[in-house]
Amino acid sequence: DVNAHGIENGRSKKFYIELANTTLKDYRLRNWKDHKTNYYTGMFVRVMRALDYVKSLPEWDGKTLIVTGGSQGGAQALAAASLDPQVTLCRAAVPALCDIGARAAGRLPTGPIRSMSVEEQADPVLIRESGYLDFVFLGQNIKCPVYLSCGLVDNICQAMGIMVFYNSLPAAHPKVIEVNPMGTHGGSPSTRGDRAILEALGIEKLAK
Repeated sequence: DVNAHGIENGRSKKFYIELANTTLKDYRLRNWKDHKTNYYTGMFVRVMRALDYVKSLPEWDGKTLIVTGGSQGGAQALAAASLDPQVTLCRAAVPALCDIGARAAGRLPTGPIRSMSVEEQADPVLIRESGYLDFVFLGQNIKCPVYLSCGLVDNICQAMGIMVFYNSLPAAHPKVIEVNPMGTHGGSPSTRGDRAILEALGIEKLAK
């Protein structure tokens, strides 16, 4: 299911507003003390099944597998690259879920954990379990080039966590990060990642 939440697409606006106020309310904060039941674990499984489907199509060339997204979609792109070794390029603009357990290292955590109390953030069980979904750790499995972006005035997916993830990748890893000093959450695209995708698809004319 390509939908991040495993819900039906194409319904009325009212349907999704009701979901946001009921079933999906505060989903970002669910089950951080158990990675097996954490909300994002299910989301990442759906990412893997979506890739399985794409790779089953006759249109796939069997070689090029590009993943791209922003914010939560950026986290999904990083999950795809972390969990599927066939991914050949990953573009993740202002990705979520980077450096979740930062409190253990004396840093401010990013993403949904940031809204929890300091005591909750420092809970050893939460820090251990969140590591399964934190790209500082999960991202060590990535084999393909990674294109990231962050905005220094982004209050949702803070630049600090994204930079920690970027620096956690080996120096020799093909990686690019674009830092927008005045960038907000919606104003910090990965333009180099966009160009890399076009080049990978052989559309050099549009990439220039």
